[in-house]
Amino acid sequence: MDRLLTHGSWTWNFDRAKAARRLQRRFRNPRDAWTPNVPPPDFDHDLRRIVEIFQSFGVVVWLLTSGDAFMTDEFRGREDAYCDLAEKQGKLINLGGIKSFRELEEIHARYNETIRRVGADLGVPVGDLAERLYHARAAEHLFTPVDAIHPNGSGHALEAEALYRQFKAAHIVGPGTRWRNLQPAAPH
Repeated sequence: MDRLLTHGSWTWNFDRAKAARRLQRRFRNPRDAWTPNVPPPDFDHDLRRIVEIFQSFGVVVWLLTSGDAFMTDEFRGREDAYCDLAEKQGKLINLGGIKSFRELEEIHARYNETIRRVGADLGVPVGDLAERLYHARAAEHLFTPVDAIHPNGSGHALEAEALYRQFKAAHIVGPGTRWRNLQPAAPH
């Protein structure tokens, strides 16, 4: 049965049966090697194009890198052990041809490096959450043992605060700006 999904101004049909069949095929035929939807060279090209398009409309563009669990003291160097903790996520990444969390970490680092390079080449500010936030706060519990990619609530709060500080330093928010009353969210 089709289901209409909306998110903001985006709307699309979601066919549960079709999605289930696709997932079943993927379980029967996992990929032998990772083949990205957007390979790093295409990501570089596409990101540059996105920046150029938005700048042509007068938008101040910022790029962001993202962290992963293996940047924190809690999980750094424990990619193989993490596989036992995050068995379900491990199975899902294996379906896409990624054979280990170590490989996932390396792929993630390549995309973050592309973001840094594009930002430097185009003179676009980069909110380097991976380097400046997750490495600097590596001792804190910022990821769960079951999801190596998405930070927990504390990680999200740190990201929001770090971005707010960077925007404030760049005079995008705060006194004298149209966002003068914007305040960071209170930690949970």
